[in-house]
Amino acid sequence: MKIPKAWISLLVVIACIIYSIAAQATINTIGDGNLPTRIVEVANPQSRLPATKVLLPDWSRISLAQLPGISQSGAIDGSPYSQTLGYDLSRTWNVGMTPDQYLKLGDISEALQAEEFSLQAIQAIALKCDRGN
Repeated sequence: MKIPKAWISLLVVIACIIYSIAAQATINTIGDGNLPTRIVEVANPQSRLPATKVLLPDWSRISLAQLPGISQSGAIDGSPYSQTLGYDLSRTWNVGMTPDQYLKLGDISEALQAEEFSLQAIQAIALKCDRGN
């Protein structure tokens, strides 16, 4: 099966946008303490050295609105792929917009796999987050 060059280019653009968001989030927020973090101990069972402690973002307490704004304005015309993807990929973003303002559920649905949850499960998760548990 041959994948058209336009499709590959589009995927590369999306990957670059997501990478720039993640890279900027790491640079701008972990060091200055704006995002919730947690310490994880990573042990090597084949070593006698003590476990290494790593500071990681606590993704269970972070929303897309808390991530830093995008550094460059831009746009993408994904209308040629709307039928294939099942949603309109087109969008425009401005400097400072946070990911919750320009990402669409279709962009991250594979990672979230939200379609695997029932409405009751989503409600239970949301209630748990509201209580801070």
